[in-house]
Amino acid sequence: MPRLTRKYSSAIDLLQSLQLPLSGNQEEIYDRLNQQSYYWDSALKNWIKNDISPDSPTELIRVRVWADSRFVEVVAQDCIQSLASKGFRCVDKSEAFPCRPPKQLESRIYLSFQKESNGSVLLSGSVVLGSKKSS
Repeated sequence: MPRLTRKYSSAIDLLQSLQLPLSGNQEEIYDRLNQQSYYWDSALKNWIKNDISPDSPTELIRVRVWADSRFVEVVAQDCIQSLASKGFRCVDKSEAFPCRPPKQLESRIYLSFQKESNGSVLLSGSVVLGSKKSS
């Protein structure tokens, strides 16, 4: 039995008022509310109905490359080449940003890609980033 937190007990109350099933574990109950456009506002300690229409999704693919500072540039170039072979063009590449301690030996590079005009589509799981293996 999950701990009876304010979030959980109010989720049960809300599900009952919406006449939705109460079955499942804590995460399934929260997911059910999320599917109904409710989200938990931890500051207000209440479930809030999201009535805002969603924005259109971005046409960009954004990738954060996080690796050992000695190799981050190489891994970023591998990522660029891999996505280019799938029909995506790199439209933005940041400089390498060093991480804060205790991760100071690692760095991050941010990449933005856009689909080429030929209509290529990246299939989920078809690219293993940072590897020499291609599918």
